[in-house]
Amino acid sequence: MTGPYLWNLGTPKPQNAPTPAATGAHVHEPEKQLNSTQPIPAPAHHAAIVKASAHGLTDDAGEALLRIKPQTYTPRRGELVRLGLVVDSGERRLTSSGRPVAVWIDARLAHSTPKMAPAASRAAARLERGQA
Repeated sequence: MTGPYLWNLGTPKPQNAPTPAATGAHVHEPEKQLNSTQPIPAPAHHAAIVKASAHGLTDDAGEALLRIKPQTYTPRRGELVRLGLVVDSGERRLTSSGRPVAVWIDARLAHSTPKMAPAASRAAARLERGQA
């Protein structure tokens, strides 16, 4: 075919370029657990749950408050649970569709909330034992 092409793909990249490992460059492995120098994931999510105090937040309420989609909110809240920063209060509230869902509270409240729900009690006990 002669004449101008319909698109310009630019210059081709060299084939068989050396990998970072071959050049001796360090390939960073992600940390399994956070250390004190790493930022806490999803600070807005955690702040919203802390601000809700003992009343707590459902995922639906958190999504509406922060104006974000469930696909974004729920995984970040899950990270906070795995880190032991947020716990299930044991309370259930109904969503707009009528389904019962968990109410999430700050883990520090699990120690001070009177009449703790069973899930919050277990989480507080794990936190005290250092098993977050």
